Amino acid sequence: MTSTDHHLYWLLNAGPPAASQARELTWEALARLGLDTNLIDDAVTITGELAANAVVHGAPPVELQLHLASTEITLLVVDRGPGMPVWASPRSESLSGRGLLVVSAYSNGKCGTAAITYRSFASLRGKAVWAALPQSPRPLIDLQPAAAARLLQRWLARRGLRDVVTQAHGDVWLVSVAAGSIIWCLPEKLAWRTGREEQAYAYSELPDLVDHLCARTGTATQADGAA
Repeated sequence: MTSTDHHLYWLLNAGPPAASQARELTWEALARLGLDTNLIDDAVTITGELAANAVVHGAPPVELQLHLASTEITLLVVDRGPGMPVWASPRSESLSGRGLLVVSAYSNGKCGTAAITYRSFASLRGKAVWAALPQSPRPLIDLQPAAAARLLQRWLARRGLRDVVTQAHGDVWLVSVAAGSIIWCLPEKLAWRTGREEQAYAYSELPDLVDHLCARTGTATQADGAA
């Protein structure tokens, strides 16, 4: 991940893998910012569609950008293809052309196109297709136990861990992981227990806990460069 101030950006792989790479990078980056999992899923859908559209209808290099503001997050995919995309409904018999409609639906119509400068290359101009979601990042330390449990469960599942289960016990949430590990999501900290071993993590250290659990189970990070 490359960042400058409140901008994150990555060059995507060439060809069809760009869409899946964009989805993984978006999920990892926004999870580390403490966003609600439903909003992260919307952002992942948007960037996947934008990247796929850039591969099919645009020209390399393809760059993913996330712009973080106080009231919204803007998702952009930049390419060098000629012309601008057409935001129009495809014919009923068409097998393609619906990606931008999905983007518009998920962003509630707050989307469009613009000329823009790449962040990975000095002075290189391209066109961006973008969409915005009305949500600002929040510190991980502000997460409540229920939200932390949902985020941790989804994060570990996306990393490839199986049988990750959440369960509520009053104000405390438990996240059970294969191999006997249990994470207690408490009001002010995360407590990780496996066998006789116990460690405490601040909510700001949630990404470190994810990496540690994945390392213990031998699960590789799916989005290289997103950490």
